Amino acid sequence: MMAKTLGQDDTFRFGSEARGWGYGRVVIPGASIYVEVLKPVYFDDPSPEDWAGEERLACGWTFDARLYSGDWEKRPRASGASPVGLPSYKVGANGKTWLTDVYGDFIREATGAEEQSLEYKFSTSPILFEKAFWGFHSDDWNRSFDRVFSQAQLVRIDRTE
Repeated sequence: MMAKTLGQDDTFRFGSEARGWGYGRVVIPGASIYVEVLKPVYFDDPSPEDWAGEERLACGWTFDARLYSGDWEKRPRASGASPVGLPSYKVGANGKTWLTDVYGDFIREATGAEEQSLEYKFSTSPILFEKAFWGFHSDDWNRSFDRVFSQAQLVRIDRTE
């Protein structure tokens, strides 16, 4: 059983020796966690420094149940991990659409383009991250996987101010 606390830059893996391993990192710890899952499948046990700079495949808000159950195996902390761009979201309030940061704090009223392109903040089950990872690396694709991949794309178009 793992420790009951998760910190920023804690890493995890899921999979098996036969199938390979997917790796990820806790970007924002808390009651719900913001994670990133990296693109490659590994057949060895790399250190976080070995996979630094790898492309992010999926990211988003999820829950820590797979980590606490041991299905996602906690690995060494990623010291000196690369900064991660975090998405903005939209929220409707008082008859207007507002731009919020990744934590849900209001930034300003959204522009028309932001209102059309940004998503409302949402969380996804941890198993969907796993299924999306394996679906990406096989022919077992499901449209529900698009949500965790769209989060990675949203980060790329996020505001830089």
